[in-house]
Amino acid sequence: MEMRIPKVGFLVIGAQKAGTTALDHYLRQHPQIGMARMKEVHFFDHDEAFVTDHVDYDRYERAFDHSSERRIHGESTPIHLYWEPCCERIHRYNPDMKLIALLRHPVDRAFSHWNMEYHRNAEARDFLTAIGEEHALLSAGQYAQHRIRSYLHRGSYAEQIERYLQFFPPEQMLFLTHDEFRKAPRACLSRIFRFLGVADDLYSFSPVELNRGEASAPLPAAEYDRIGSLFQMDIRKVGALTGLDLSSWSKHTGLH
Repeated sequence: MEMRIPKVGFLVIGAQKAGTTALDHYLRQHPQIGMARMKEVHFFDHDEAFVTDHVDYDRYERAFDHSSERRIHGESTPIHLYWEPCCERIHRYNPDMKLIALLRHPVDRAFSHWNMEYHRNAEARDFLTAIGEEHALLSAGQYAQHRIRSYLHRGSYAEQIERYLQFFPPEQMLFLTHDEFRKAPRACLSRIFRFLGVADDLYSFSPVELNRGEASAPLPAAEYDRIGSLFQMDIRKVGALTGLDLSSWSKHTGLH
């Protein structure tokens, strides 16, 4: 049987509410990068597409314009980092896939996530109630992955990264923080371009700020610290796994 050559070479896998919309915008400006026609193709997290071993990858690849002379094609679907089956499905499609992950402080990410769901009327609970109920389920071992009500669970990055490292070598994964991407986007893009093997000098940078969304009342400092304490062990592990300096994540930062 003829071996299939995958046409997509990189993915921005997450995390949700960590700057992936802005990154997707920037990547679309590079003449050697071919992005999917839309952000968030949602193929590898579409469970129905993988109910049999005969996966229709052509349906996925039709989301890209392969007639253009691009060096590499990719897309951004930030649930990929979190949704458990994705890593094995991505590896089955292309074991050489390059993976980019933006990581945001778990409390900032959770609060932004809740704000988005609350303002789109997908969440009726206030933030502290939602967090408290999710934490109770997690502590009791009764939590199952959820596409919306996953404010805390999505911020437990260590288990998600470890899952990917079971399938992909570290050199195929690039980790950046939301903070450094916001403060120095051009420098981060240079690292990403080198990682993807495209020229850095073909890109004309123009800063943008996208997808900030509505904000509710600020989170009180004491609550921020209380919720942040739940992640301290995970943060240390993420730093060890990725080599990122996350010392600022262990300090009180700023939703208040």
